[in-house]
Amino acid sequence: MAKADELADTLYDFLRYRSRKAPGFKMQCTGSHWIHHEHDHTVFENGRSIDKRKGQSERIIDFDFYVCPPLTFSLRR
Repeated sequence: MAKADELADTLYDFLRYRSRKAPGFKMQCTGSHWIHHEHDHTVFENGRSIDKRKGQSERIIDFDFYVCPPLTFSLRR
């Protein structure tokens, strides 16, 4: 049983250590839209030719970024 007690103590110590620091904050912002191809055609993306077929749907990413500010705040009384 000593092994289980050691593991429990280690877990408790780890959780206490981690609770001293506030959790991080990371927000992902993504904007996109769909296009539906009306005819067959070939496009070049990143130096490669890609065939697009009539009726094929494709998701276009307009923007995709993360916000990771340092969170600072104060309480007003």
